[in-house]
Amino acid sequence: MKKYLSGVILTALISLSLCDVRSQTVLKKFRDDATHKYGYQDNAGKIIIPARYEDAASFRENFAAVQLNGKWGFIDKTGKEITPIKYETVDDFNEGYAVVHLNEKRGFIDKTGKEIVSPKYNELRNFDEGIAVFKMNDKLGFIDRTGKELCPAKYDAFFYANDGFYGVRVKDKWGFVDKTGKEIAPPKYQGCAMFVEGTAGVNLNNKWGFIDKTGKEICPIKYDGVNNFKEGMTVVYLDNKRGFIDKTGKEIIPVNYNVAGDFCEGLAQVSLDNKWGFIDKTGKEIIPIKYQDSRRFSEGLAPVKLNNKWGYIEKTGNEIIAPQYDLAYNFYNGKATVVNGTRYTEIDDPRKRSSYTKPGPSLSSFKDKNGKYGLMNQSNQVVVPGIYEFTRYFTEGCIAVKLNNKMGYINSEGKELIPVKYQQASPFDKGLAAVKMNDKCGYIDKKGKEIIPLKYQEVSESWKDGLARVSLNNKVGFIDQKGNEVIPPKYQDGANFSEGLAAVEMNDKWGFIDKNGREVIPLKYQYAGDFTEDRAVVQSYYLSGFIDKRGIPVGKLKYHDAYEFREGLAAVKLNDKWGFINMHGDETIPPKYDDLDFLVQGFFNGFAAVAIKDKWGLIDGFGKEVVPLKYEGTIYEFSEGMAAIKFNGKYGFVDSTGKEVIPAQYDDVREFENGQAWVKKDGKEFYIPKPTSSIAATKNPTNNSTTVKIQEPPAAMHGKADPDLVGAWKWEPKNDGGLPNIYNFKADGTYEFYIGSVMHPDLRWYKDVTLYWRVNGTTLETYSKDWKEVAKTQIEKKNDAVTNKPAIMMRSKGESLAFISMDNKPLFAGIQSINLNDQLHKLNHYPEDGHDPTILGTWKYQNPGSNTADYIKLNADGSYESYHNSMTPANRMDKGKCKWNIEKGVFLLMCDGSATTRHTIKKINDPATGKPTLVIAEYYPYFSMENKPPWK
Repeated sequence: MKKYLSGVILTALISLSLCDVRSQTVLKKFRDDATHKYGYQDNAGKIIIPARYEDAASFRENFAAVQLNGKWGFIDKTGKEITPIKYETVDDFNEGYAVVHLNEKRGFIDKTGKEIVSPKYNELRNFDEGIAVFKMNDKLGFIDRTGKELCPAKYDAFFYANDGFYGVRVKDKWGFVDKTGKEIAPPKYQGCAMFVEGTAGVNLNNKWGFIDKTGKEICPIKYDGVNNFKEGMTVVYLDNKRGFIDKTGKEIIPVNYNVAGDFCEGLAQVSLDNKWGFIDKTGKEIIPIKYQDSRRFSEGLAPVKLNNKWGYIEKTGNEIIAPQYDLAYNFYNGKATVVNGTRYTEIDDPRKRSSYTKPGPSLSSFKDKNGKYGLMNQSNQVVVPGIYEFTRYFTEGCIAVKLNNKMGYINSEGKELIPVKYQQASPFDKGLAAVKMNDKCGYIDKKGKEIIPLKYQEVSESWKDGLARVSLNNKVGFIDQKGNEVIPPKYQDGANFSEGLAAVEMNDKWGFIDKNGREVIPLKYQYAGDFTEDRAVVQSYYLSGFIDKRGIPVGKLKYHDAYEFREGLAAVKLNDKWGFINMHGDETIPPKYDDLDFLVQGFFNGFAAVAIKDKWGLIDGFGKEVVPLKYEGTIYEFSEGMAAIKFNGKYGFVDSTGKEVIPAQYDDVREFENGQAWVKKDGKEFYIPKPTSSIAATKNPTNNSTTVKIQEPPAAMHGKADPDLVGAWKWEPKNDGGLPNIYNFKADGTYEFYIGSVMHPDLRWYKDVTLYWRVNGTTLETYSKDWKEVAKTQIEKKNDAVTNKPAIMMRSKGESLAFISMDNKPLFAGIQSINLNDQLHKLNHYPEDGHDPTILGTWKYQNPGSNTADYIKLNADGSYESYHNSMTPANRMDKGKCKWNIEKGVFLLMCDGSATTRHTIKKINDPATGKPTLVIAEYYPYFSMENKPPWK
């Protein structure tokens, strides 16, 4: 009997071992270039499953979805079909089950292919800790792995609230259910948060408190706002003051601070009267409230700002690194990035050696007069001369450099660490660097060893929350630092993880997933941005606003544009005016500004650049004008305590108090660096020192003037550098169509091109090549050595009656664009001023104002690379209807009364209860079919569904 049992056990062990080996076999999808079919091969390239499928997904939980004859099913790693290939679409396996779609209904199958839940639901989500959400008759419910309905379909919305709990909504009230479907807190709250450290915030009668996992209210619901618990404590808000409570609801630290941050490493940042310090969990002031600004503790050190400079303190308050930097970031793995002017430098923790590299000199890059990059130390001594075409910045003891159009790495002594051989090379992060070779991307270590294979189309430069975004076969997913595809590439698009969540797109809808790939905020938005400061921008029905990490709106989605939170405030646009909201959605700085700095997009170091009627200045976080709104052009961040300003066509500098310490007198300037700034005046270029007193009077040049010499291009060009065109010219797109473009034509026959509203280095295109320009009659010729031939564009000089400025009309892709002068140029002589907007309206085939009868009817937009489509029907009475996928009542997107109109080439859509949306619209005849087409918002061609004749 023993012998028999031993044989059985041995056989079982052998079988188990074989199963383990098979399950660990790595199979990768490949495409046969001859048949355009997909199959699978192992790491050695051996074909395991022949290429016979029209489409295929990566293996997940040892199974892969494949498409044949337009239908989907699953195979295992031997190629065996575990399900009939009959489904319209399928989702990946998750927790042993996969959602399948049949006859526009959803169900579940298990790994044997058995339909555990037959396709009967309108919507069905993957299992999450053994529970799945279904939708029936526009209501949501929950089922378990057996298909049992844990609770009926009665909820209107839900979100995953951590620890096996779900937030659920009935009409406008929220509550919680557990993983058995039991309501632990009935839907009675106006809002609720996720469970963190066993508690969840709830909102009742516009006040906040907390409940525990039994639904018990552990503190009075009396606060204006609350944070999540961290280290057993949380910030609470009352009457615009902050304090702290513990998990019993006891107010441990009185609510009397202006600002308070979460506890981190046992201490919390607090602020009183615009000064910052740190307290412990008893409320004792451990570090005096005396600093201008501070950041949280990390690795025992916190950056603090004093006398406009940043340094570092430890938890006793001892100053470890004296305040000396313009900006300082937290330490990570013994290193921190600091900034002085435009120089980013990495420093070591002075208390210990870095775990990555041996201690060495701290270097930063510089650009010499020949446009080459080198390295200098903290004493401004040149360590590596200017020989490189480009450099990145030091991280983890090395820096990426570019030489002869290839990239590699050198160490802090200037010695080659990794050969210069890559197309692209990124800074090291967490011991790895993203590189590109032969158009494939992956990661290497400090020895140049390929740790993650170079096989992706794109990879992230940095690791966020331990994961990196990758793109493979035009799908986005996420890998860990071992190269494991933690979240397989399956999304249309996606962003890096930020604060624990990543925005992803599927079926043209955006939402958020966590690091397990779990959909924590439903994919339902037109757009979703990164989480910053616990808030993310989202857009729905062309209106923007913010949500928190529970997916709950912070304020209303009512803005026409919005930027992410910076320093506790976010820029929002309403009725063409910019203002700022706080973390609770309150408009603390009302929308009244005509413009906002495009690059910074909000606050930086306590200031925001704003404009009214083209006059720029700086405001602080309270909306106070620190630098008066009287200057021409945006004011960028301070460098060495100085910021350049422009007034009456001349440049000068203001200090951080807004005082004009160097009067506007120069024709051009650059920012201060190493105590001096380059300036240009009366054709002469020289440097001025940083003033030591409040007024600097530098009037005479200190070096020889430079003369303008025409640069000759490496190819034949005709014409001349027309003096009338020298300067900057900007094209502003109409309403929602595209980004502004700027040509900056120089007197030496070269030019710069920018995508954006301002001429900032980060917005400049073609940085590494010289662009040439000439005017030959009515033709603008442009050229770069990287182009195949000289480009020719028809141009015409005009004077714009609206702006009272000269303009250049450029004909591009069949459309005329008006580039308006950005300088104080006089009008072109001998040319009559006209309203260019009216002329462009006629030239570019915009529909006539009103309900243009030529565009009535039904129009279809086919989403690229997808079988989904959108329709719009324009009726003669001024009403419209819009549909997704098919023109059936169930798929109609606009449920209320909706109207349309055309005003000066702008397409207006108006629905009851929603703000008016505005888009550009023009008529074209499709080049491929010749059919009439409406191009909406510059990028979306809608084709006529009727037999309309081509436009004349």
